[in-house]
Amino acid sequence: MGCNCGTRREEARDKELEALDAVGLREVCEHSDWAMQIAFDAIRSLNKSDRAVVLGLGDDVVRHYGQEAERHNRSARRQFSAVIETLDARVGRDDWQGVVEQTRRAFEERDGAQLLNDTRAQARAGLLDDDAYRLLPG
Repeated sequence: MGCNCGTRREEARDKELEALDAVGLREVCEHSDWAMQIAFDAIRSLNKSDRAVVLGLGDDVVRHYGQEAERHNRSARRQFSAVIETLDARVGRDDWQGVVEQTRRAFEERDGAQLLNDTRAQARAGLLDDDAYRLLPG
């Protein structure tokens, strides 16, 4: 019997996005994810440039991946700026204070502090196990 971890992860993600959509923040989350992927692409390109130096593949190859990293970095910065603008616009709408109050009540009624602690622990465990994050420094 195969693992259905991917399916469970997708279902959890869908629920998260539905909750964010309910308060007008889905777009912020989706665009943040995209920006993070672009930033990881920049890191990947930098790593390729470094490997090209070590492997003696020549200045053209090193320069190619270095320039690619710079392009990804500029793109990620633009995307993060757009995310911040979108978030600021949402927070600035008249209904935001009501959303905050409703969320605070729901958090307290549903043992939100424990759920948040559990989510943090799961995220840390996921980062430890997930090869996608092997590009993180350190």
